[in-house]
Amino acid sequence: MPFTVSGSFIECFSSIESCRWRKRTSLCSFGECFYVDMCNDRSDVNYYCSAASPYKAIFIALAVLFILFLCCCGGFSILMWNNYQKRSRLPELNYVLRPLDQQFVQQQYHPRPATTTHY
Repeated sequence: MPFTVSGSFIECFSSIESCRWRKRTSLCSFGECFYVDMCNDRSDVNYYCSAASPYKAIFIALAVLFILFLCCCGGFSILMWNNYQKRSRLPELNYVLRPLDQQFVQQQYHPRPATTTHY
């Protein structure tokens, strides 16, 4: 299946050299020269200059995705850091126990419990 391109916006060239020369001097400066079987339904011109390089477009798309990824990671990191700072600034909570609760706590949680070893 032959590869053909057509359209009023496409410039066709007979050789790769003329395409590259025109690429330097025209609006096609961001594009690339490609070989085609037919350009604008003519078989005598086999090169055309694309409006944009597909390789550059893929690179730019990946760069934008990478920048978005970094922004999301940075935003999440800033959010977590702010939460950490807020928590560290909170005063330490002091629990006041009633006398009955204090007696219960002392009975249950002795600082040095007696240990017995059974063999």
